[in-house]
Amino acid sequence: MKILVAVPADDMRRERVERATFARLDAIRDVLAAPRDDARRDRIELGVFHQLAMARGQEHVDYALRSRRRWVPIAGLAFAAAIMLVVIALRGSGPTAPSPMFSQHVVPAGEGSSWASADAVVSAVAETVVEERVDDSGVTLALMRGKVDCDVEPKPGRAPFRVVAGEVTVTVVGTRFTVERGVEGVRVEVVRGKVRVTAMGVDKLLAAGETWTNAIVATAAMSPPVAPPDAAIDATAIELAPDPKPAIKQPTAKEIYDDATALERRDAAAAARLYRRAANMRDPRYAALALYSLADVERSRAPAIALRVTDEYLQRFPTGVNVEDVLWTRIDIHRATNQRTAMQTAARDYLRRFPGGTYAAKARKLAE
Repeated sequence: MKILVAVPADDMRRERVERATFARLDAIRDVLAAPRDDARRDRIELGVFHQLAMARGQEHVDYALRSRRRWVPIAGLAFAAAIMLVVIALRGSGPTAPSPMFSQHVVPAGEGSSWASADAVVSAVAETVVEERVDDSGVTLALMRGKVDCDVEPKPGRAPFRVVAGEVTVTVVGTRFTVERGVEGVRVEVVRGKVRVTAMGVDKLLAAGETWTNAIVATAAMSPPVAPPDAAIDATAIELAPDPKPAIKQPTAKEIYDDATALERRDAAAAARLYRRAANMRDPRYAALALYSLADVERSRAPAIALRVTDEYLQRFPTGVNVEDVLWTRIDIHRATNQRTAMQTAARDYLRRFPGGTYAAKARKLAE
C-alpha cells in the first residue's frame, strides 16, 4: 500500500490536524486494549473500514482534503500504522474478506446532501432516498426515489460503480452522470465519460452529452447526441456565441471557499465572513465544507456562534462527510467553556449516532 502524506500549509492548519489525529489515535489505543469478542471485533472493524472509505472519498473530493484536512507527516504515518495494527489484531492470521457495508441516505424536503462513496462523490437533491452497499463487487446505490449526481474517479481495474433504479441499472468505471427516478420513469444523463444502461435485458452505451429515459411520455429512448457517433466528443471545444453585453462573472462557491482558506491565518474574521457566504450558496458540497470550516474557525473566537453553526450543519447535512467530527466539535466546545451539563448531553447524542465511532471512548468518559 502506498501512503501519500501532505505537509500542512500553516501552523493553524497543522494544529487542527494534530488535534483530530491524536484523538483518533487515543480511540484506537482503547480498541487495542479492549477484550476480544467476536461481536465487538466485527463492530469495531466495520468502523475502521468505514473511516478508511470516508478518507479515500475525501481524498477524491479536491475541496476537502486539499483545502482543510491535510495530514502532518509523523502523525499521518502513526495513524496509518495504528489502523494497520487494529486490523491485524482484529482479524488474526489468514485472509478473510471484509463484511459488506450498508447505509441509507434520506434527504429531507427543501435540502440537498452529498457524501463520499469509495472513490466517488454522490450529491442528492431534496426528497431523495438511496440505499448504499459497498462490498468486494464494488459500490451499488439503490435509488428508491429522487435524483443523484455521481462523480466517479477514473481508475483502471477498479470495481464497478452501479446505480439501480427499479429495473434500470447504470454501470460505470470512471465518469460523471445523473440518475433521476420519478413517477414517470427513470432518466439518465451523462456529463463526462461513458456509462452502460441495462433495462429489460437490453444494454445501451451512453457517451458524454447523451440522455436516456424510459419515461412513458418520451418519444425516443435516446436523445440526439451532441456530436456524430464517430466524432470524438471534446467538451472544451464547445463554445458559445459571445454575449454582446457579458454579465459580470460571479465567483463560485469553490472560489469563495478557497479565498477564505487563504485568509484564515491572517484575518480569521474575514475568513469567517467568506465561509458564511459559501455556506449560503447552492453548491451542497462546498456549503457543507464551509459550515464545518466556519465552526472550526469560530470555536475559539465565538463559541456560541460555533455551536449555532454545528446545529445548522447537522440540520442541513445530516449525512454529510463531517457529521461525526461536527458532533465531537460540539462536545469539545462545551468542555472548553465549562458547560458540564451541555457537554454530557452532546456526548450522549454522539454515542447514540456513533456508538463505535472514533471518539466513542472519550465521549463515554465525558458523558459520565
